[in-house]
Amino acid sequence: MKEKQELYDVTIIGGGTTGLYATFYSGLRDMKTKLIEASPIFGGKVSLFYPEKLVHEVGAIPAKTGEEIVAETVKQAQTYQPNFVQNEWIEDIEKLNDGTFILTAASGKQHFSKTIILATGTGRFTVRGPECFDLQHDKNVHTSIRDWQQYQDKRVAILTSNRAGIDWSLKIDGSAEKVFLINEKSAFQKAQTTDIERVNQSNVDVRTETLVEEVIREQDLVKEIIVKNKDGVSERIAVDDILVYNGVELQSATFEKWGLNLDKGRIATDTKMHTNIEGVFVAGDAASYPGKMILIAAGYTEAMTAVNSAKKYVDPKASDQVYSTVIYRDKQQ
Repeated sequence: MKEKQELYDVTIIGGGTTGLYATFYSGLRDMKTKLIEASPIFGGKVSLFYPEKLVHEVGAIPAKTGEEIVAETVKQAQTYQPNFVQNEWIEDIEKLNDGTFILTAASGKQHFSKTIILATGTGRFTVRGPECFDLQHDKNVHTSIRDWQQYQDKRVAILTSNRAGIDWSLKIDGSAEKVFLINEKSAFQKAQTTDIERVNQSNVDVRTETLVEEVIREQDLVKEIIVKNKDGVSERIAVDDILVYNGVELQSATFEKWGLNLDKGRIATDTKMHTNIEGVFVAGDAASYPGKMILIAAGYTEAMTAVNSAKKYVDPKASDQVYSTVIYRDKQQ
């Protein structure tokens, strides 16, 4: 290993719910832990696709929104002071002769670890928006509702042809000052008749076959949009926040480049979450094995198994698993 480089017991790639839980559990197992997430936020697909939806599948939690599940999992992941790294896309993994792994990011930055847990899902999703907006620099243009309370008493424009726009508008209707739901098409994709009825009965101002002609900014904030309907009539709308969704793009993780054995695009694994590379383990949506379930709760179980396997790899004399009740009891004595 290169000199003066900080070495971690485990580096977890992917900050979705599975990666976050693996981060917590590796701390529980006294492992020096780093979590690397490719995007600026944690939560993975939960944060991206259904932050406002109720999740019912997690044990002991009758129902919480995706946003709430992510917030609690992030809080739990911070228990043992891991190193969080965000906006870092790992492009290459190399195993040195001494067994150390070098993880190289697109930025050129390198990370060093004794083991790796891949909790990447199948890659990185990026939400597409109308070209008139700069999703990197327009600070009040968002691609999901991560905190619906931020729209309290705000004028909000939602631009999408997807049913997600209906869900968003109904979520903030009643708390926002005004909600505009603007669709350049004549219908909302994947929307059911009941969805249309609900939004039409709400206070949401629904505009179909309406295009954004111009965006008016003050520095890095969008202050107004000029829209034109199918009859050619233009209107200037003042906004505080904008939500956009034009589908997603997937940047696939480079599993084959890393030398991993795949099964239908996912990483082949066994019951202990091993991959074909010693010291590399997998959990969550990236994993493939008979009977695999794509569920948040299943990811938690796989995360624990992967961490236990990583712990045994680093320290063969370590116990196969630990019990939090015993650990916390001992710490209180």
